[in-house]
Amino acid sequence: MLDLPVRSNSKGNVYRKLIKIPLNEVNKADEILAIESGYYPNYAETERIACYSATFNIKEGTYRIDIGLNNGNTPWLDPSLFKLTKNGSWSLIQALDFKDTVKSIIGKYKFEIEENGLSIVFIIYVHSDDMNQSQ
Repeated sequence: MLDLPVRSNSKGNVYRKLIKIPLNEVNKADEILAIESGYYPNYAETERIACYSATFNIKEGTYRIDIGLNNGNTPWLDPSLFKLTKNGSWSLIQALDFKDTVKSIIGKYKFEIEENGLSIVFIIYVHSDDMNQSQ
């Protein structure tokens, strides 16, 4: 995972990170996401197959973004933003609805929230260094 420079303006901050995934994992995830009807056979019907995470420790708190690959009657991505609570548990703040619409794990995932009157934007870029070596 790579931290990218923070962008600030009068309305708030934009925090960005890059998650690098090995090409073989990208290919497997994309193969699973290409299933239009039915489950991926090597996992339970409702199992999370993979999860890629990034954590942001900022003055407003600690946030985590999970990009989850889930099995189901049509496998899907489940990008979710969590905030660490005072008692040490993770609280779901926002989930993006990508069910049935995204067919590659590679891409940009953007979350926007308001905290203490400021806009906070989290952007995750999922990429593979090996992309130029594919087939």
